[in-house]
Parts: sequence; structure tokens; C-alpha cells
Amino acid sequence: TATDLLKVDSELSRFRYDDAIDREYSGLGARIGLLAHLTDAVSVGLTLVTPVELGVDEIWYQSTQAVYDDGEELSDAVDGAQAFDIERPFEIGTGIAVKLFDDDLVLAGDVQLTDWTQTRYDPAPADDISQDNFEEFYTMTLQARLGVEYRLPTIDTYVRFGYFRDTIPFTDAEVNNTRDFLTLGVGKIFEDSLKFDVGYMLGTWQRSRNDLTTERLTHRVFVSAGYRF
Repeated sequence: TATDLLKVDSELSRFRYDDAIDREYSGLGARIGLLAHLTDAVSVGLTLVTPVELGVDEIWYQSTQAVYDDGEELSDAVDGAQAFDIERPFEIGTGIAVKLFDDDLVLAGDVQLTDWTQTRYDPAPADDISQDNFEEFYTMTLQARLGVEYRLPTIDTYVRFGYFRDTIPFTDAEVNNTRDFLTLGVGKIFEDSLKFDVGYMLGTWQRSRNDLTTERLTHRVFVSAGYRF
């Protein structure tokens, strides 16, 4: 809503524009993994996420309302619905884990590659969006993770530290920092059956667009529990 408090327009007093889009996504995909134990202490893995075709059902609504100085009001509204598909690209990843000190210490790392330029619309959701829209505005991303887990034998508790870098796939924004995350966690198994984990993640990144720089700092806490029969 915009109100002409300074009387810039000699006739218009207030103008309002509403634009709402509601989308429902559905799809099916698969993740295939391969794990190989090179030695008792070293393991390597390979994962492949198959391309996913997401069906999108979209309902949209747009309305305008203009109020003039003499009290006259004019309004207009349009709505519609459409359906289209988005084909997400395949993802490939690989990782390695090394166990040390009688398996009490585990060092692990992995990377995951996604080529977002291979994403496709079918059909395009709007006339001004081309099929190569993703090739123009998206790029390839590489995620990297490093982690350390240490088991405290005296209390049978696992302490974990980690680092995660998540690059942003958009080319229309200048990313000063790729998204970096630090993690800290504690896990414990009770009576060889009940598993309890608590994790904390600190994330930071910033990007600039249209001379505006946005800085973000995120804090997340994760709690999980499981029972093993």
C-alpha cells in the first residue's frame, strides 16, 4: 500500500497492489549410494541423486485498488491457475571417513556437486520465462563438509564438531561470503538401545544486490532421539 502524504499526485490519494501465489509441489526421486571399506579404518562412499521431476500446481491472484482525493475508488482483480513441471538436475557426491585410536576418533569429509543450469521447465510458467532461464541465472554449486567425532570412553558419550560450506546457485547476486556453517553436537546411547542427540549450528553469509548488502547470522538447534530394538 502506498499513500501520497506529500500530495505528489494531484488526484491520487492511496494505491494498493496485492500479488499472491500459492504453489503445491509433488515429485518422486531416489538416492543411490555405494560404500566401500578400503581397510578396517578407512571407508569411502559415493552417492547419486537421480533427477527429480516436480509437478507444480499454481494458483495466483492479483488485485489493484486506487483511492482518489475526491473519494472515488477504482479496483480491479484477476486470478488464474496453471500447472507445469520442474526437472531438478542430478547430484553426485563422494566422501571418506577415517577411524583412529581404536575407533574412538572419526574424521570425515565429503563433497557434493549439483549443476543447477540443467534445471528445466516444462512448459515455462510464463511467456517471459525461456527454457534456458536456469542457464542464464543459475550456476553449478559445490557443497563441502568436514567433521570430527570423538567418543569419551569413560561416559560413553560422542562429541562432534563440523564445518559445512554451501555455495549459492544464483548468478544475479554478488555473494561476498558463501554460506558457512559451524556445528557442535553431543550424542549418547543409554542401555544400548536409546539414542539421544543434541546439535547446534551457527551460520553466516552475506550477499549484495542493487547496492544493498544483506548480512545473515543464523542459529539452529537440533534434537533427536531414537530407540533401537
